[in-house]
Amino acid sequence: MTNRKVVTVGISGASCSGKTTLVRWLEKIFPNIQTVYQDDFFKPEKEIPIDPVTKLNNWDCPEAVDFNEFTKVLHQLRTTGTLPSTFQSKESKNEHDDNDNNDNNDDNHNHNNHNHHNHHNNNNDDDEWNILLVDGFLLYVDQDVINELDTKLFVNASYDTLKTRRENRSVYVTIEGFWVDPPNYFDDIVWPNYAKANKHILDKLEKGNEKIENLNSDSIKIDDLTILESDHPTMISKNVEKVVMMILDHIVNKKK
Repeated sequence: MTNRKVVTVGISGASCSGKTTLVRWLEKIFPNIQTVYQDDFFKPEKEIPIDPVTKLNNWDCPEAVDFNEFTKVLHQLRTTGTLPSTFQSKESKNEHDDNDNNDNNDDNHNHNNHNHHNHHNNNNDDDEWNILLVDGFLLYVDQDVINELDTKLFVNASYDTLKTRRENRSVYVTIEGFWVDPPNYFDDIVWPNYAKANKHILDKLEKGNEKIENLNSDSIKIDDLTILESDHPTMISKNVEKVVMMILDHIVNKKK
């Protein structure tokens, strides 16, 4: 299907910012949708860099992610609607919610693998639009990944909110098994790496822009980055509504 009509939506932000909560609501709203998680593209644990100060595995730096494979899978999904036959999602086993309040979404902990990858209806209807969600904490540090995204979102939350949510989490599934944050991992690894990798975005955010036009750094170019605030769980409904309208507007504009 070389003429697929696809809207690719990048949803980025820090660990525990609320991006996966947003993804799960969008999966409920749109019938013809697929999701790919950047966390599925971590390198094997033996290849994860060691932080020189703490001597801990640094899972939060760009060097921990296989961007070549990540970009290849995104491009294949955009053009064919299928995943590589050898691909298996590990992130689907991380049944956590990255928001700090689940009262309005009790089934966040009970989602199944089909929510992630096979909502797509593989027919040849030329009028059918397909939505590809891309969830990742480091989407805007690699130009090849950025180039695969039609709509670019950044879910923003404060240091205090992120720290509380991260420290309330339990374990993470990795290629080899499980990972549990060592003491002080958020302050020593997660937060400084997030601030460093996203400095080109966070510097702009200090100006209070809800939408950042033509965001450029020395090597990264991002057009029309939309900021979604998520410090309070009640913001999710506003954010979902905004993203739904953005996706629909994109489809309408493409039809013109």
